[in-house]
Amino acid sequence: MADYSSENLRDILLDRNRFVEMAEFFIRKTVEEGQRDHLDDAYLEFLDAGLKLILTEAVDIVFSVCESPIEKVFINSLFLCFIKANPLYLIITPPFQNAPKDMEDFRSYHAKFLEFTDWYRKHNGSLSGVDEYLDGEVKKGKMEIEERQYIGKHLILYEYLGLFDCLHLTLQPSFPTLKIDGKSIRSDMLVWIPENSGTRSLSE
Repeated sequence: MADYSSENLRDILLDRNRFVEMAEFFIRKTVEEGQRDHLDDAYLEFLDAGLKLILTEAVDIVFSVCESPIEKVFINSLFLCFIKANPLYLIITPPFQNAPKDMEDFRSYHAKFLEFTDWYRKHNGSLSGVDEYLDGEVKKGKMEIEERQYIGKHLILYEYLGLFDCLHLTLQPSFPTLKIDGKSIRSDMLVWIPENSGTRSLSE
């Protein structure tokens, strides 16, 4: 393992590749702990895939959205704390152009997603084979590849890992209907949980 002493931690948090390396180390530890606890192999497979998906998207968002080193250090250190201590309780999402609407759209999509999974279970007894079914819909031209990818992500995070009630951290969300001195608000970050309608907006 690389040297992760406190003296060079800030440099690691600002370096995309080294930060990913550190986070992946803790992901491996989480999966190994699950193996020692004799968790189901299928669940561990989804856990590993889900955490890597969460990490990949978080890194892409932080390094493309956060402009200042202070922002990167703060968000990455916060994310790393969750990855190390409670890896299934924080998801970083891209900026919202209209935070209230985008959150509601997400909840509406999830409700339709649950209708689909319920329908699939009734016809097939379980979700076994759902990936093949979705791939088939793409081949038939009944589903766009982007939608297929989104559903695949949703299956891992919100069906298999049940993260609908975990914290979602949205960077730089906009609130176009909320105005101060005639200007709409853009917060530094928004903390929300899809399962409930409570939100907390944080700004400098």
